[in-house]
Amino acid sequence: MRTLIILLAIAFVMFSQANAQEKPLPIEKIQKVASEALVTLNELVTKENFTAMGFKSLSEVRAAKLGEYLQVFMVQLDQLQKYQPGSDPNKILRGGNKVIYPITVNEQVLSSIVVEKVKEHWNATSFGGSNQVKMFTKVRKANSNSTRLPITSYFVLQIPALNLYFIAHQADEVLMLIPLLDDPSYGFKAGDTMQGDKVFEAILPFAKAHDGLPR
Repeated sequence: MRTLIILLAIAFVMFSQANAQEKPLPIEKIQKVASEALVTLNELVTKENFTAMGFKSLSEVRAAKLGEYLQVFMVQLDQLQKYQPGSDPNKILRGGNKVIYPITVNEQVLSSIVVEKVKEHWNATSFGGSNQVKMFTKVRKANSNSTRLPITSYFVLQIPALNLYFIAHQADEVLMLIPLLDDPSYGFKAGDTMQGDKVFEAILPFAKAHDGLPR
């Protein structure tokens, strides 16, 4: 009986982890937080820092709008180090409790607001990140134009230990990853779509050699 209970507990944990990325987001709540943060942004941006925040003038801040969000998932180093070539990469995705809202002015992406779930509450945690959000949205749009998939199909996948980011989507439950930059060490070419298992196989030797210290 005890063995059965242990096996059931293990199965429950594995099921919960494998489906972590499928939990629906409370979009209305997150959108409300982001909209309030956009008002706060108007108070935070000054003539001294508007350039650093991604704007060309203070007047642009007052015209800012929220773009289509990107949900963020990640792969932790310990999970990547255990990854078996050929297995489903979806099973080691974690997170989903972070959302990036591009800030647009005249339909141009200039900055961003990050909303995260912290202790069961969704809060705006950072502003700015101009270069990164421009890259995310550029790659997302280019791939959406090519595949005809809606931009809402896309999300960000981060591998913090290796300082890697991808734009991602699912194709018949197969994880597809799009590198943001050329990286000869992994054989990545910016904008090219790769199957997630092939990406993980390419970076696996580097993950296993990683000492766990920040890069």
